[in-house]
Amino acid sequence: MKRTTSPEIKEKLKIDNMKYPPIWLAINLMTFGQIINLIELMSTNNIRQIAKQYDCSDAELLSWLKCLNLLRNMCAHNSNIIDLKMHTTPILREEWKELLYELKEGVYSNRIALPIIIVKYMMDAIDNQYNFREIFGSFRKLIDKSQRQANYYGLKNKEVLNCLQHNSLYTRI
Repeated sequence: MKRTTSPEIKEKLKIDNMKYPPIWLAINLMTFGQIINLIELMSTNNIRQIAKQYDCSDAELLSWLKCLNLLRNMCAHNSNIIDLKMHTTPILREEWKELLYELKEGVYSNRIALPIIIVKYMMDAIDNQYNFREIFGSFRKLIDKSQRQANYYGLKNKEVLNCLQHNSLYTRI
């Protein structure tokens, strides 16, 4: 800790005369990717406790977080995310398949609709009153032109966006 370059940590250690910074400060200084790496290093039991908050498996949680990290990194580096085509797709929940465009039998879209569905699901688990108006409004402008546009961005059809906007994807069993 003595070699840290973080002014926040140096100040906190100096003020409170602590050997190590509090966990909230350490987490606050980590990147999203570093937090995901930390989660991966946790015991199976601890990962399961986090996954339980989202009513998903450990594998689902980690695959979703990695997908969101990719999206976050693309946004941070001003990449074009709207035409995103993922090479490694996150784990799909069975009920999401009715929302996504099916490219061929059993193969579903790897476009921007998928991470949007993941964000919607996870936010519904945390705060089902969260307002997605801006995200869905922007997305609607892209797909309102045609059914083909909805499919291009990964949605089964144009009506799916209304379903996503007005219904919770998260339902605890």
